[in-house]
Amino acid sequence: MLSTKLFYSVGWFYEIAKGIIISVAILIVIFAILGTVFVVDGVSMEPNFHDKQYILVEKLSYLLNEPARGDNIVLRFPGDPDNKKYIKRIIGLPGETIEINDGKVYINGKVLSEFYIDKSVKTMPNMKMIILSDEYFVIGDNRPNSSDSRIWGTCPRKNIIGKTYIIFYPFKDFSVIPPVEY
Repeated sequence: MLSTKLFYSVGWFYEIAKGIIISVAILIVIFAILGTVFVVDGVSMEPNFHDKQYILVEKLSYLLNEPARGDNIVLRFPGDPDNKKYIKRIIGLPGETIEINDGKVYINGKVLSEFYIDKSVKTMPNMKMIILSDEYFVIGDNRPNSSDSRIWGTCPRKNIIGKTYIIFYPFKDFSVIPPVEY
């Protein structure tokens, strides 16, 4: 009788463990295809993202649609052989002319309304660039403290990993990241 009970308890434990392992394996595969986790390193996106925040980055939307202006993205740095990853905001789209003049950003001659940064923030230096097809002009929200397209050029489409979706750690910062609409 004891061996029968032991067999059933071990069998029950085995079935639960097997279910958990299979579920975790499926989640890992889905997560690898549809999303990833990114840890913010630095202050280049303040005040909207902070150092050491954990962000869920989803990849699916860019498999189905092109990146859009205002999207916060995680990208592989184009000039880094170690494939360092950055978080930046898409400002310029393929084929557009971007100009920075007197602290403001212009897209095809029209000033860009950037409500997600303080009005006192000035974008520098003055520059003008035509964005090639399949490339994006990306920039940090903390303009004085960001290494971005103003310094190292545009971001090729192939270097975009995905779009930020949820800040999930620290828990006090938990939030779904709203889309930007111009």
